[in-house]
Amino acid sequence: MRSWRSTVLLLTLGALSSGCLGTFRLSQEQLQRRLASRFPITRSASLVSVTLFEPKVSFPGEDGQVALALTVRGDGPGVAAQARAQVQGLVAYEAADGAFFLRAPRQVRVSDVRLGDAQGFTPAPAAVEAVLGAVVPLVLGQVLDALPVYVLDPNKADEAKVKDRVKAVRARDGALLIELK
Repeated sequence: MRSWRSTVLLLTLGALSSGCLGTFRLSQEQLQRRLASRFPITRSASLVSVTLFEPKVSFPGEDGQVALALTVRGDGPGVAAQARAQVQGLVAYEAADGAFFLRAPRQVRVSDVRLGDAQGFTPAPAAVEAVLGAVVPLVLGQVLDALPVYVLDPNKADEAKVKDRVKAVRARDGALLIELK
């Protein structure tokens, strides 16, 4: 009995001295579910409104990278444009908010650009694609600065324990791995 207690004590002290007390894992499904609940997002300026919807979280395989694909729709007087956009970047943790944000976007790709009206959408001319290719990264940058991809829930015991113990965050093997201190 005594050697069992000694072993537990030694293991606990070893974990404390190494500074690493485990890893908390957030799966792609968890991130997807939480992020999807925050959409659609609409921003308006003058006569134009931009709506972001259908977010899809993925892990492109590069260590530390998370990708977010979504549909972007712009509506103005008598015209609408819609495209699919993807941004890829690192996830950073903000302890004050208990939130994970997509930061340092490396790529923003805009594809499947279409023009539409009440009857539907058709492929857009190259000039419209070029304009959206310049505007969409700006809109996404503004939204992603304020939109966490995941916020720890203080009402969930396992997530409440994580909030003040995050040492490092990395994306790997289809999940967000949060190293605890």
